[in-house]
Amino acid sequence: MAHYKNYKKEREKYNQILNLQSDNQNAKIGFQESLVLESESEREEGERLESSNQIFAAIQKYLNSVKILDSNTKSKANLTRIRQKEIRNVPVYIQKGKESYENRKYSDSEEMFQNILLVEPENKNAKEYLRLSKEKKLAMLKYENCIREADKK
Repeated sequence: MAHYKNYKKEREKYNQILNLQSDNQNAKIGFQESLVLESESEREEGERLESSNQIFAAIQKYLNSVKILDSNTKSKANLTRIRQKEIRNVPVYIQKGKESYENRKYSDSEEMFQNILLVEPENKNAKEYLRLSKEKKLAMLKYENCIREADKK
């Protein structure tokens, strides 16, 4: 995470220079290089996470990498490959998420459905159960707060 802040600060400095001197080639090159370095750093972290079987965290890193630099073809390829590999596990993940939901473990179900959407962003079941999990979690928090307030009286 420290690297991210350094890259962001670098880009801010290059932007300040470019605001004063829009044709400064060194600042343009430095800005672009900081994007490439940050994107590559995220991709490499994704590969490390994937090799240690932290699939969802790896997908998130690959997504971050592409968000930083849309032209990072290695990150795009890794993201496509890992999603294609994980898609077969989505039914199992859906079942686990539903079980957590049915057992009123709304934080767990919310996390599982968010993870499913990392693998399959358009999964309608995951979207709906994620929405329901968030609603139920919020309702439970409100209910618990009401109980606490009533106990104080």
